[in-house]
Amino acid sequence: MQITIDSLPYPFYVVDTKNYAILIANKVAEATFGHGGLIGTKCYAVTHNRDTPCNDAEHPCPINTVKKTSKPFITEHIHFDKNNNPHIMQVHGYPIQSEHGTHLMMIEFSIDITETRALEVEKKILTAKLRQAQKMESIGTLAGGIAHDFNNLLTAVLGFAEIAFEKCTPGSSIYSDLGQILKAGNRAKELVKHILAFSRQGEIEKKPVQIQTVIREAIKLLRASLPTTMEIKQDIDKQCGPINADPTQIHQVLMNLCTNAAQAMRDQTDGVLSVALKEVVLNPENMAMHPDIVPGNYIKLTISDTGCGIKEDICEKIFEPYFTTKGKGKGTGLGLSVAYGIIKDHSGDITVYSELGKGTTFNIYLPRIAVEHVDIELYTPKSITGGTEHILLVDDEEMIVQMMEKMLTNLGYQVTALLSGIEAFEQLKAQPDKFDLVITDMTMPLITGKELSQKILEIHPEKPIILCSGFSEQINDTIAKKIGIREYLMKPIVNRDLAKTIRKIL
Repeated sequence: MQITIDSLPYPFYVVDTKNYAILIANKVAEATFGHGGLIGTKCYAVTHNRDTPCNDAEHPCPINTVKKTSKPFITEHIHFDKNNNPHIMQVHGYPIQSEHGTHLMMIEFSIDITETRALEVEKKILTAKLRQAQKMESIGTLAGGIAHDFNNLLTAVLGFAEIAFEKCTPGSSIYSDLGQILKAGNRAKELVKHILAFSRQGEIEKKPVQIQTVIREAIKLLRASLPTTMEIKQDIDKQCGPINADPTQIHQVLMNLCTNAAQAMRDQTDGVLSVALKEVVLNPENMAMHPDIVPGNYIKLTISDTGCGIKEDICEKIFEPYFTTKGKGKGTGLGLSVAYGIIKDHSGDITVYSELGKGTTFNIYLPRIAVEHVDIELYTPKSITGGTEHILLVDDEEMIVQMMEKMLTNLGYQVTALLSGIEAFEQLKAQPDKFDLVITDMTMPLITGKELSQKILEIHPEKPIILCSGFSEQINDTIAKKIGIREYLMKPIVNRDLAKTIRKIL
């Protein structure tokens, strides 16, 4: 019999159900549980290093269970080997009874399922990552479509606003109002860039930013949408130095956290949203909470509320993608994960502290940079240089054609504006020397701007072309230059940028 059980690849032993003593054990059991001799040893001392029988509340005892049920039993427990490495052991217990039904002994064997469980966990993680990747791919596709249409609309809004702005008397109320429209439009333009960057279809540009400016803009925007009973407190250190950041991304983080704070206080009549900014120094002594960033000078942005608070177990999950505590249709679960990703991408850190019924505080740490005072300039009127050349303009959006034709005409150019790429090619083919420059949209029916440009360059290789796009996966600056297109411009295109590009080419 001993030879038989010694051939088993897992620990096998027989236990006396009366006194918990091991009666029989194989060599694997001896080796696994690290005892010189298991025979006569109490099972609870071997498997759990206890002096007394197992308490079912802590370690379910197979012997106690089979005594109650007279049925086989399976449980799991953690066993530490001689090197103190944990192993997940699946324990199987089978009762041996007398002919009168009295429990005499119990056969037990243990299977090490550590690797199996690890593979199960890894499989779950990979499955979750795959699902997330599929969601992100869908979001990216959606973002591209939104960016294209939204940029076309912004092109018209910014273009006509800029045309009107240039005609206004500086200092007038209309001049000021149009300036605000242009500021908001440029902010929207940057937000579209961020949407594309989030979906990995665009690039984010970081620059020295005085974050006080971003905070002021965010709070001004928030104030209009919050109940008047909700107080906003500000404690902004005007002397805080700049950071290297994308202002639109920081603006998005602020809006997200402040909006969440406001929602947490929606049932209060005296809620307080606090926003504070100051410089701090993180050194090795106070870095315990910030293991992923390096010691140095940081600006600390604090956003706190007096809302309902967050449960401790939920606090650990709030930055996970698609995790949300909001009801169906009230949140995507992406807001805080995006904010977390933005802060990490800026070499910073974000922490959260919350108490139920008292409120929540988010602390954001961003590296301070040593440069002179910097401010954000979203729009300022600048002198624009025009010309007298003849430009062939083509775009299938009538509103954009009207706006750009007016913009170019105001700059002194002769303009032939068309809504069809095929018609544009036929005109240029018939009179190639009539036009000094071609400006074409990318996404058009029947023929794309890329295809139109290629056909033009086949018959007139030196013809200057500017290709404009709201967004397209088929074209970017590098591809455009390889084709022979002189300049590639992303919509929305403002007057001064278009004028500068035209003069650069001509």
